[in-house]
Amino acid sequence: MAGQMLGNVSDARARIVGAGGVGFRSVGAMREAAAAQRARSREVDAAGRGVFFAVTGEGEGARLSLDLGGSSADGFSPWALRQVGTIAGVPAGVVDRLSPATAARVLNETWPRDGEEGGPRRFLVEDGEGGSTLRAVTSTGYRRVWDADLLGDVDRWLVGAGWQAAFPTINHGGTPEADRERALWRSDRDSFAFFMGPRNGAGSDDGLGGMRRGLFIGNSETGGRSLSWGNFWFRDVCSNFLVWDAREVSIRRRRHTAGIVGEVTDLRRWIREAVPATAAPDLAPFEVLNRTAFDVSGAKDGARSWEERFAEVVADRFDLTRALARKAADLAGRNESGARAGSWWAAVNGVTAAARDLVPGDRFDVSVAAGRMVSAGLAAAGR
Repeated sequence: MAGQMLGNVSDARARIVGAGGVGFRSVGAMREAAAAQRARSREVDAAGRGVFFAVTGEGEGARLSLDLGGSSADGFSPWALRQVGTIAGVPAGVVDRLSPATAARVLNETWPRDGEEGGPRRFLVEDGEGGSTLRAVTSTGYRRVWDADLLGDVDRWLVGAGWQAAFPTINHGGTPEADRERALWRSDRDSFAFFMGPRNGAGSDDGLGGMRRGLFIGNSETGGRSLSWGNFWFRDVCSNFLVWDAREVSIRRRRHTAGIVGEVTDLRRWIREAVPATAAPDLAPFEVLNRTAFDVSGAKDGARSWEERFAEVVADRFDLTRALARKAADLAGRNESGARAGSWWAAVNGVTAAARDLVPGDRFDVSVAAGRMVSAGLAAAGR
């Protein structure tokens, strides 16, 4: 493992991937780390009346701990502390500011003990040389999907088929490709892997800016997010791993309940069948968009400029803010992507380019809206 792990991510990346986020050089290294953590982890079911918060250590070394009646945890991951605080009705930010002794007293007084709320919960504890750590608290109905299992299929099928873990293709400061960070992350909360296929054509020879296939898989062993996976089209990845100009975003999400078994089966089938290469027929819809005019006749005041009418139509029809739609209009007019001026392709490019300065969650929502624009454009062209 030494030399394969990139180490803790930056503060900026931590806001995306969670506390303790770590990046990896390869899927194999990521899978090994996940498997090792799984081997160190154990699940304990305990009713509310059997949960007791205590203090481990003394003085400056004192920390909040947990006794589950026959099993224990010497500390908490940031995500587990947030879950504990939510269940007890005490925000994690408040618990963080309390001394371990005070936090233990508060949580013992507020933790649900009786009735349905105090029923059994499942505690995920990780053992280590420095003691044990509570990783998560979930319901007993939670169906855990282990990262190591998913990554085993990813390593065998996706990597074997030629998919690459995404790395910066622009704005990378001249860093050699082999040394660039890969979009493979795990944290105390969840995991995320983003893969890309080869660019279609050299540079923009495909007439569309050089399209690529992209896909991603996100999971959480701790209740931090649903199992999610999907595919999209895009052109480049900048140095902070934001997808530029995503198209046709398709995403599936499934909570970790009984139905997750069937979802994992579908995901594994999808992994085996995913093809990274781009064929000429794949680009046909985008070429249609590039030769179909974006109709702004639905705007209320036809005397205004095309950009103003564009912003109104895009905001109203695709549920985007007027501010972003106005920025998109300006970018669509610049024609930076080589798209035909006034076309649906220019419109889609303008919207996705306008999202570059948004926070990740908002940027993804805008990319989804751009996918709806693609469908609307094809419908307008009779496709």
